[in-house]
Amino acid sequence: MPTIIGKIGRTIASENKNRIFSKVEIIDYQKHRSFIEFRGDLKLMVDSIEQGNNIKAEVYIHGKLSASGHPYNNIIATSIEKL
Repeated sequence: MPTIIGKIGRTIASENKNRIFSKVEIIDYQKHRSFIEFRGDLKLMVDSIEQGNNIKAEVYIHGKLSASGHPYNNIIATSIEKL
């Protein structure tokens, strides 16, 4: 499983018809930016970690097509560790 290591940036609380999750900006050591979804118990864990702290998150990528037919990827965390 891919691993992303970096600092927590801003958090965007998101909700859709099926679930509530936190989409968190992670800025890695090379200043690349990813937005990772933390769901369920992981949402509670990431919400308790302050912005600017270093974390390591294992993720999987889930590709979809939007209703209008545009492809996009969700990056979804399966674990989180504060470094």
